Amino acid sequence: INVGYGDTITRVIRNLLNTLDSPVSLVSLTGGVSYYTSSIISGAHKSDFNGITPSIYLIPAPVIASTPELARDFMSDESVKSIMSMNDRASMSIIGIGAATDDATIFKDNKISPNERVLLQMSGAVGDLLSQFIDKNGQVVQSDLHDRLVATKLDVLKKYHNVIGVAAGESKVNAMHAALLGGYLNTLITDEDT
Repeated sequence: INVGYGDTITRVIRNLLNTLDSPVSLVSLTGGVSYYTSSIISGAHKSDFNGITPSIYLIPAPVIASTPELARDFMSDESVKSIMSMNDRASMSIIGIGAATDDATIFKDNKISPNERVLLQMSGAVGDLLSQFIDKNGQVVQSDLHDRLVATKLDVLKKYHNVIGVAAGESKVNAMHAALLGGYLNTLITDEDT
């Protein structure tokens, strides 16, 4: 199972670990594993998961490098390439859908500067998938930030089968709609109010 990052995905992984009935491998779709590593690691070492410990494969890099050159270096590193090659073989991918609002995980965790956030919003960004910002039509907005990402690109994500987006809340409605319009998801899991 390929996994994205964020608060919602952390909860999904925690619940998934509680319901395992057969071995599973979890493979990250981005660098920046601090978002969900603690939940995966703590869950994987508990004995109350039916005795099943998942195999965990995390991209050993930040999600956002300080320069485009450094991001390219990370992406060409064999340790990163070997993890990312596993993504092609997954039976499903579970990703979060972030809103381009001040309380989004990527902004709250200071992964993106306030100036970059404003530029993204001015460029029409309504949300992000795997730290790549999209407009209301689901198109990737132009941003220098995208050149610094260590992440599965959205055009690659589109080729994966069984991509599940998980998000809820009024602030994410535009982002979820854009993700569906962009054709990035096969399934959307949300709540009734949303």
